[in-house]
Amino acid sequence: MNETQFNGNLTVEDALRIDRLLMPPEKIWSRGGVVTIAMLFAIGMTLGKALGSSVIAIGITCILGIVVIVMIPKAMEKSSTRAKRKYYTENLKNKKGALTPENIIVITDEASSELKWSMFNRLEVMEDIAFVAKGQEYLGFAAYMFQSPEDWENCKNLINEKKKAQPAP
Repeated sequence: MNETQFNGNLTVEDALRIDRLLMPPEKIWSRGGVVTIAMLFAIGMTLGKALGSSVIAIGITCILGIVVIVMIPKAMEKSSTRAKRKYYTENLKNKKGALTPENIIVITDEASSELKWSMFNRLEVMEDIAFVAKGQEYLGFAAYMFQSPEDWENCKNLINEKKKAQPAP
């Protein structure tokens, strides 16, 4: 049997990178975004009228816009990354296994699984990481998880072969 053995886990940084790749793209003009912009405009204009100046109204609207559109999403992303980092490190299990032409074998201290290649709907290979995914769930690989550079190349080649064999979406 032609097996490529792996041992260990992705680093937190590599796992977060894969998470970002699996995130669906954000819509620029969502319904919530339009409502937010309209609310910012209404609040800014109301405050400006109360203070008696349209220049102040425009200034308040701009400041509120910067806070809501730029600063809050950045703070939420930072908080989310911190939470994912904590979750990943707390739930990390010692993992080893093998990639074969038929399946991926994953062994942890608690369980052993054989995952068929056909269950994954996304297979990606980059220079330094590779992953197979079903929706947001994935199994990632990196060169440091393999005993030799040849094993890492075998892993990437096998994933690329399986990707080419997948039916088009």
